[in-house]
Amino acid sequence: MSGEAPVRVAVVGTGLAGLTTAYLLQNDEQRRYAVTLFEQAESLSFDSASVAIRDERSGHVERVDLPMRALAGGYYANVMRMYDHLSIPYHPIRFLFSFAKALPARSPEATVGKTPVTPGGAGGPPREYFVHASNMHQIPPWPGSRGVLVHLIEIMYLIVCQFWFTVACFLVLPHTGGADEGGETLDEYFRRIWLPRRYVTHYLLPLMSSVSTCSHDEMLAFPASDVVNYKRLTHGQQHYTVCGGVHQVEKRLAEEMKDVRLGACVAEVAPTSDGMVRIRWKSTSNGLRPLLEDVFDRVILAVSPDVAGRIFSPLRESLGSITLIPHFRTTPTSAPPNFSSFNNITTFFKLS
Repeated sequence: MSGEAPVRVAVVGTGLAGLTTAYLLQNDEQRRYAVTLFEQAESLSFDSASVAIRDERSGHVERVDLPMRALAGGYYANVMRMYDHLSIPYHPIRFLFSFAKALPARSPEATVGKTPVTPGGAGGPPREYFVHASNMHQIPPWPGSRGVLVHLIEIMYLIVCQFWFTVACFLVLPHTGGADEGGETLDEYFRRIWLPRRYVTHYLLPLMSSVSTCSHDEMLAFPASDVVNYKRLTHGQQHYTVCGGVHQVEKRLAEEMKDVRLGACVAEVAPTSDGMVRIRWKSTSNGLRPLLEDVFDRVILAVSPDVAGRIFSPLRESLGSITLIPHFRTTPTSAPPNFSSFNNITTFFKLS
């Protein structure tokens, strides 16, 4: 493109979508684009919530991705191909998922002068009732909250339920009509295939809702086709995580970006009369400064629908019809069990 000015493109948002788009444009073989990244936070958002944990004995620092960035083979094939293209190493990982029932807390008045409660009692830590090993890579560890015989019966019950759920996902397709044309809901699908309710409420819903960061009721209202398709594509596949954490991905995608504006809160995106696009933004480090303006040839909104509708008025009405749900963070209320392998990740799920 010698002799021609590059097309100025602004990318609003620095999650995986925004960074990937910016990377592809910035690395165009013909150098046709000049890319500017806008991010409201003071750091790129894809890895902004992750933490580094130091092992006090060895001094080794382990990067923990937050939220969990594990990739399920089969479902995230495009992401894994992108990692291969970027020469970013990733490795299979095995998880232990700990299911626990949160007991109601006792009032202060009820505990005055009483003997301290024991673990698993009212007001104590969540009572663990099962530990699931991903891909069945080991026999489920005994949680210690029930007898051995009862635990073995529970394992057999889960094997039967999981077998039937897997068979149903491959043989019983969700209905495409109904639920305001969004298709059969997950709750309707579970009832139609006669999946035991206890298995749904104690195992499937805690696992699915934690991954989807929503409540159980919201999970049941999901289109069944989404969950069934995920199960079909990931069946028998391993989970993978990036070696060293997704910071490696963020660094690789952004390393050639020449214009990255952090702490830049975009207030408005609007087309101009001459076919350009104007961005009005302000610095979050100095709220007293007036809004700044920049004009670009193209603008890409790599943000959530509610944010896109707020800053770009032509899409406000159409994006407003997209249902949004609150984000839930699953947090342990006590120290997780001390499993021997550091690679195992234990998550507590609360049941009301």
